[in-house]
Amino acid sequence: MLSSSELREVLDDLEGCGILNELGTRKFYIAHPINVYILASYYAQSLEAYPLLILDAGCGAGYGSRVIAHILSKRGRKFRITGIDIDHNSLQIAKKFLPQAELKLIDLTSDDVMREFSRESFDLIVASEVIEHIPKELMRKFFENMEYLLKEGGILIISTPERDVYDLFTYTEGHINEMTIQELRRLIEEKTRLTILDHFGTAFTKNAIVKFLTRAGMSARYRDERREFSRFTQILRGIILNILFPIMPDSLLMRLLPISDVTKMTILIKKRYSLKKVDEALARGEIPTFQIMVLRKSRSNTST
Repeated sequence: MLSSSELREVLDDLEGCGILNELGTRKFYIAHPINVYILASYYAQSLEAYPLLILDAGCGAGYGSRVIAHILSKRGRKFRITGIDIDHNSLQIAKKFLPQAELKLIDLTSDDVMREFSRESFDLIVASEVIEHIPKELMRKFFENMEYLLKEGGILIISTPERDVYDLFTYTEGHINEMTIQELRRLIEEKTRLTILDHFGTAFTKNAIVKFLTRAGMSARYRDERREFSRFTQILRGIILNILFPIMPDSLLMRLLPISDVTKMTILIKKRYSLKKVDEALARGEIPTFQIMVLRKSRSNTST
């Protein structure tokens, strides 16, 4: 979607403005979300609106909005970006790097969304790594708010971990609603009036490997809690994961490579987090660590 030189320009911009320094060691973990926002900029260019009205739903420190702004500016598109987040500190950081954006402290599952914005305010909405933090009982409200905000013909892009694979690698305490591929599709079909355009994934792993390591007790999560490993198992697990997955944000190889952080991020995005269509990968016996759903609000599914 972007050439290596174009991707390098995006990462150089993030480094130059100071976002990567602000994130510290966490910067290597935004390799997947960066690809989500690159994908979002691709779909943004397919929309005819002028200017494009974009919502970064759960914008965090603002690096994703910065990626979209950089790419669309290079393409000569006019746009306006609004960022919403529930975390005040993240918005304070985002203000430093997105002076042109409108930033609001709002809960995406609250009635404040409809009070703060008019119906059909945005052409494109991106919710990257958001829904896994939302309780199941509030999921319908979240999508009601997204459909309220999205213009007819507009696009919503959501990204979330694939539960079985993600939990093999790591445990994240705030993830209270991770979903499998089938569960995410069922959610969209049963609780929204949106049309699925595409289903992508990143960080693919052979399904057989995932099943084997999970059955061997190597998964980082067990029954919604962090799995406690013995010292021996922890060392063995680290060796196995580093051998099977040498290109990872926290792998030994990536830590030891004598190259710049931007180059490391380029490798991660191009090699580990490259985009593939989920159904095509599943047919090859591969399953993603992260899944990205591209949805459209069309006339036929707009409420009257």
